[in-house]
Amino acid sequence: MSKRFSYQFGLWPLGIALAAGGLRLTFPVELPIAVVIHSSAILPVIRDVLQHTVVWGNRISFSIADFLLIGWGVGTCVSFSFLVARLWLDYRKIQQLATIPDSRIEALLAEIIGETGVQYRLVISPDFAAPSIGGLFTPFFILPHYISGFSDDEVRYVLRHEWQHFLHHDAWIKLVVETVICCFWWNLPVYLLRRDLNQFLEVRCDLSIILKRAILWNRLLTLKRF
Repeated sequence: MSKRFSYQFGLWPLGIALAAGGLRLTFPVELPIAVVIHSSAILPVIRDVLQHTVVWGNRISFSIADFLLIGWGVGTCVSFSFLVARLWLDYRKIQQLATIPDSRIEALLAEIIGETGVQYRLVISPDFAAPSIGGLFTPFFILPHYISGFSDDEVRYVLRHEWQHFLHHDAWIKLVVETVICCFWWNLPVYLLRRDLNQFLEVRCDLSIILKRAILWNRLLTLKRF
C-alpha cells in the first residue's frame, strides 16, 4: 500500500485486507465467483514434496509439511516471547525514569486534554531523548527535560502531536502489527510494513493537527464576517 494512498484513506483498507486474509486462511471456502486455475505440473510436484515422509530412528516419521508447520509454530512462539520481553523491559525502563516536575507543562497538558475525563500520567525526564507517549488504556506522556526551555506554543504543539497518537489508538495499531509480524516472522514484507507504519502514524498526527487548526481558522473567519 503506497504512502500517498495511506495518507488519504488511512489504515482501514490495510486492516480490512489483513482481516480478509486471516479469514481466508481460517475458513478455506471458495466463493461461487472464484476462478479455478488447474495445474498439472507445478502444484502436484509441490504437493508430493510436502507429503514426502522422512523416517527418523526407525520410529518417528513425519512429512515435510509437518516439519514446516512445526518450524512455523516454534518461530511464532519465539517471536512472541521476544515481543513480551521487549514490552516488559520498556515498561521497567519507563518506571525507573528520573522525573523532574514542571507545573507549566502540567498545566498546558491539562489544557489540551480538557474535559475528556481521561486519566493520564506525565513524566519529564533527562533520560529520554524525544517526546513519546505510551499506554493502551491510559496515556503516558514522556517528555525530555529540554522541552522545559520551549515556549508555551511550542510545548502545546508537541503535546497535541503526542495526544493525537492516543486518540488514534496508535499503540493498539502497533501492537496488532507486531502480532502479525510474530505470526508471519518468515515473511520479509511484514518488516517493511513496520517501518512504513511508524512514518505514516507520525505524518497522520501532524496532518490531524494542521487540519484542526485550519477548521478553527475557517470558523473564526466566518464569525468575523458576521
